[in-house]
Amino acid sequence: KQQPKLLPTYHRFRNHLLRMWSAFQEAQAEHDKAERESAERFWASLRLVRSTRGPGAEAWSIVNVDDERRGEVNVIWGEPHPYCLVVLDDAIEAGGWEQVIYRLEQEILVEEPGDVSYAVWHKGFVGEYYRCADCGELHSQFDEDAGKELRLDDLDPPDER
Repeated sequence: KQQPKLLPTYHRFRNHLLRMWSAFQEAQAEHDKAERESAERFWASLRLVRSTRGPGAEAWSIVNVDDERRGEVNVIWGEPHPYCLVVLDDAIEAGGWEQVIYRLEQEILVEEPGDVSYAVWHKGFVGEYYRCADCGELHSQFDEDAGKELRLDDLDPPDER
């Protein structure tokens, strides 16, 4: 009211912010939809089946429609937080380990994001990950990606050493 010349500038700025927020929400909805569709495609011919359960650990198998094992997940209910070992068959598409972790978090693990560590093996050691509580994405436990250096193919069998 004291500076009426700034009122149109304020309204333009406010409208711009509202348009930006609306565009962000639309983009987020499209991203979520794409993630759901990707998960549906990945899990269309696969399912997660509990193999064993004990007081301190569980083992799950990833099987296809023919009940052929395509991966294993071991969950250790340790302190200070649970630890998961994910081992996938070479037939699983690249990046499928992220779908496995998402399904684990949705159906099995009830901890807060970031409270669970994942060691992932798929055609070699992929890395150790955790879910970031701030952004919701998976991040490597380590600053640099040491997974590329850890290849079992490079090791000599014991009798050749």
